[in-house]
Formats: sequence, C-alpha cells, structure tokens
Amino acid sequence: MTISEENNFSDINKDEDVFVFPTSYGQKRMWFLDQFEPNSPYYNIPVAFKITGKFQKQFFMQTINKIIERHESLRTTFANVKGEPFQVISPELKINIPLIDLLSHDRNSIDQEVKNIAVKEARAPFDLATGPLFRVKLLRLSEFDHVVLITMHHIISDGWSMGILVSEI
Repeated sequence: MTISEENNFSDINKDEDVFVFPTSYGQKRMWFLDQFEPNSPYYNIPVAFKITGKFQKQFFMQTINKIIERHESLRTTFANVKGEPFQVISPELKINIPLIDLLSHDRNSIDQEVKNIAVKEARAPFDLATGPLFRVKLLRLSEFDHVVLITMHHIISDGWSMGILVSEI
C-alpha cells in the first residue's frame, strides 16, 4: 500500500511513492530491542574485501547504486506508527561512497589503519527510522589495491544476503 492509500500512516512523513509494509517477526523483535537500546552496534553485520587491479570509483558507485535499485531491503527504513514498527520502502536511494586515501601511510602502518577504520565502521550505529541501514566505504591502499567496507543492520540483512551482495559487486 502507498501512504496516500492508508490514513493510519499519517505519522510517516514521506513522499506519496513510498511503500509501507508490516514487519516480519524477526524485524519487529530487532526494532523493539533498538527502542530499548538505541545507537547500539550489536546488530551490525560488517564485511571487508580487497579489490586488486585497475579501479575506477565512478563505476564502483554505479554498481552499488544499481544493486540498491534492485534490492528493496537496501532502501528500507522502519517507522514507528503508534508504537508499532512498519517497513518504509523508498522508491529510490542513491548513496555517495567515501574514499579514504591511505597512500600517505607507510606500508608498516597501513594494515593497522585499515583494521582501525574497519572496527570503527563496524561499531557505528544505524538510525532505523532515517537510514540508510547500510554503509559502504572505500579505502585506497595503493593505485591498484583497495579495500571495500560494507556494514548493514541485521534488520535488513543476514550473513547469507550479505554474501549475495558481495558476489554481485
């Protein structure tokens, strides 16, 4: 249903093309836990992988945004409607992927810096109401070596779906 078709969802301040759906049992459980302990990283699912070879950031960003276009869960947030969670699926979402350039680091410190950034990223909380509920960061180690960090909230993904996402990239 669209928001304009259902008066009970007037609490959701979104465009008319946004779609609202009930949550699954698991999503509802995670949403309630998030209400009790907001800004918790406990349900973050991080993954990191290395890309070696010629790399063009604009093509990588296009790839990620095409994947977002195909998978509704990546465009989903969770609204509180009279104390109950509902999935809100936006028709469109484009993200910008930050590039962290580590070229100035010496070879001995680069691995530790990658680890520090990955841990910080994995621990950063998500806001279930505003989203997006996944993040992508790109670390440039050298002209031909990059590390991709993806973090998703478990409310929209699990380990299996994260594997699918990585294989699509």
